[in-house]
Amino acid sequence: MADPIVISVGKSATARYVAGGDECMRKNILSYAVVYVPRTRVSAIARKITAIKKRFRLLPTVPLHCRILFNPDNRRRAGLEHLSTEDARRIVASAITVIVEARSFVRCATTTVEDAHSALGDTMVFRSAVDDSIYPMSVGKDPKALFSLLMMSCTADSPVDTRVPRSSDSQIFVAAERSKVEFLGQTKRADTMLSYYSEIGTSKGILHQVIPNIAEADGHPLLELADIVAYVCAQAEDPERRFSFFPEQLSRMQHRMTFVRMFEGGSKFPPGYPHAPQSRGFLAN
Repeated sequence: MADPIVISVGKSATARYVAGGDECMRKNILSYAVVYVPRTRVSAIARKITAIKKRFRLLPTVPLHCRILFNPDNRRRAGLEHLSTEDARRIVASAITVIVEARSFVRCATTTVEDAHSALGDTMVFRSAVDDSIYPMSVGKDPKALFSLLMMSCTADSPVDTRVPRSSDSQIFVAAERSKVEFLGQTKRADTMLSYYSEIGTSKGILHQVIPNIAEADGHPLLELADIVAYVCAQAEDPERRFSFFPEQLSRMQHRMTFVRMFEGGSKFPPGYPHAPQSRGFLAN
């Protein structure tokens, strides 16, 4: 079998779309969200985020991150003692309005730790994209490692949904995550596992190498929006939630959004699903 043609995507500063991705873990629920925006609208979004911060008296250097907004101790440490939980909800609603008005497209994937481990087991068997050889890799048990699989679900080009911006036409930013995790036989920084190879949505013989830009939480305005969407998705999936606020915010984006519950009921990956970080390997089906 001839070697595939590898095309790197995710880094282009002239791509039509800009995308920001971030994660959230609530109890046993994991979520990852990616917000895609036409490049021509990014500056306007940045201005609107600045306006939200001014309205709620946040320092420009404090990112709109839910782990700060919804935790009283973190609010105090960030100098936001004046904010209440109700203010945090208003900030989230304002951010969702920014997403909707910009006609952004949102992709979100969620799972539970139990569903993922039940579906994946202890070992995943891969086939090489080069010579079709088969090899097993240890899954590991660190929940943070699972975010790489959710992220891939949110960035692999869709072969069927024409509404979804193509990652091959996007400059992708992901939030930095320095935690070391063990996954697929490797121990690495969690954010370095967000690079992968994919044949989904490509022409025959073409392999995309998705390499996102890793940035700090305040390093790009779309990362602030992605953090909020990931938090909203995780909260909305919580069966013990006490408020309807988060499902309501999710519903505001539903017309320009894909939402995937991965591994639900122990289900496996679809054929060709990409997920071997920095390795030309795919699940053997």
